[in-house]
Amino acid sequence: MKIPDYPCKHNISTNFLNPQRNVLSPEEIAQSARDLKQKNHTSFCMLPFEHTLEAAALTGSASSLNHTNIKFHNLQEILSLPAIDLDDPEITAVLHASSLLLSQREKIVFQLSGPLTILNQLLPLEVVFLEMIKHPQLVLDVFSKLGNDIVLLAKLAENYGIQIFSYADPCAGVTILGPKRLKMLTSTFTFPLLKQLDAQLNSQNVVVLCPKTALALIASELAIWKEHPLPQMTTYTEALFSLQEQIRFCGQTCINQNPSLQRFLEIKLTDESSD
Repeated sequence: MKIPDYPCKHNISTNFLNPQRNVLSPEEIAQSARDLKQKNHTSFCMLPFEHTLEAAALTGSASSLNHTNIKFHNLQEILSLPAIDLDDPEITAVLHASSLLLSQREKIVFQLSGPLTILNQLLPLEVVFLEMIKHPQLVLDVFSKLGNDIVLLAKLAENYGIQIFSYADPCAGVTILGPKRLKMLTSTFTFPLLKQLDAQLNSQNVVVLCPKTALALIASELAIWKEHPLPQMTTYTEALFSLQEQIRFCGQTCINQNPSLQRFLEIKLTDESSD
């Protein structure tokens, strides 16, 4: 089945006014999250603000990582890194901010990044694409390491009361990877990662997938849609919160677009991955 692409059309601001890019205090992060919620007219606070938290905690750098701050030159260097530092000051600040917001009855969606988005903060992605051809096992080993780090971070966030996670890998769309490499990523990394999260997170937790990821799972026959009819037109996030205890994965649309729906589509993973 052909893997369709999902066009990103949202105009959600993630600028939280931290020009020095220092690690903010939990109180500053919480206030910025509330400000962004109001600015973007959403019903929830999204944390962390950027897709740099995991990469920063792997390298001991604050979230000033960017394309001009490339730190590594090959995947073997990434593989030799220790596991993600869960005591990283930025992780600690974000999680304490989440706990503070939850105590104020705010809804939190905790953002997890996929492997290519993490790697994009650490080395040129052209290196990864070339290694997919030359040394595919090395790529799988690096992805496995990052997958373990993602699960560790999710489990830690769960301990702070987080119940809704989003998972996105903006660098892993079909227009960037191509269908063959995206199918490989989906079957060898994304599917096992979601199975791991399903096994280790508490039953009331939900993982909201980027629709690019969801469509790749469906097209790879690793998941199916399960329909939940809605009694009336309801926004995506309102439906998500109301169905939270009934679903594990979803991803029919972008959580940042938040359109109104007549039906909510849950994602049900298949029993096994087939390469």
